[in-house]
Amino acid sequence: MKQAPGALIGSVVASLLYLGLAIWGRGGFAAFFAVPALTAISVATMGLVVVGLFSPVNLSSGEREDRSNRWPLIVLGIIGLAGAYLPAYTDRVNFWTLNFDGIRWLGVVIFLAGGVLRLWPIFILQQQFSGLVAIQSGHKLRTTGIYSVIRHPSYLGIVVNCSAGDSCFALRLGSCWPC
Repeated sequence: MKQAPGALIGSVVASLLYLGLAIWGRGGFAAFFAVPALTAISVATMGLVVVGLFSPVNLSSGEREDRSNRWPLIVLGIIGLAGAYLPAYTDRVNFWTLNFDGIRWLGVVIFLAGGVLRLWPIFILQQQFSGLVAIQSGHKLRTTGIYSVIRHPSYLGIVVNCSAGDSCFALRLGSCWPC
C-alpha cells in the first residue's frame, strides 16, 4: 500500500521529536552521542522507522471500530513524551541510574527485538493489519508462522520494546526511572 505523504512525514517528525527530547534531556548532542549505545539506539530507531515506512500498514477504521477506544492514544502519547525526556534527564543528573554499559547494550538488544516483533506482523498481514483496533474487510484468523506461536505478536513487540525501560529509553540510558 502506498503511504499517504502526511503519514510518512508524521512518522519521521514524531521519531525525531522523540529522539530530540532524549537528546535534550541528556544535555545536548555531544553528551547524548558520546555514549555508543545511545548512538546505536538512535540509528536503530531511525532504521525501524525507515522499514516501517515501507510497510503496508493502514489506519482504516475497518468495518467496525469502537471510536471510544482511542482515548488511550492521547494518554500514551503524553507518557511517551515524558518517557523520552525524563530517563535522559535522570541519567544526566545521576538520579536513579545504573551506570553500566552492559545495561545500555542489553536495552539496545531488547529494543531491537521488540521493534522487529512489532513490524514483522505488519508485513505478514499486509492490508489486514491496521494501526487501529478494528475488524477489517476480508479478515481471516492467522494460525500459521509466528501466529502459530504468538496470538498477538505486534502487541508483544510493543511490550518487549518497552520492557527495555520506560517508553523504551530508560534501560538504554541506564536509568531506573519507573515505568
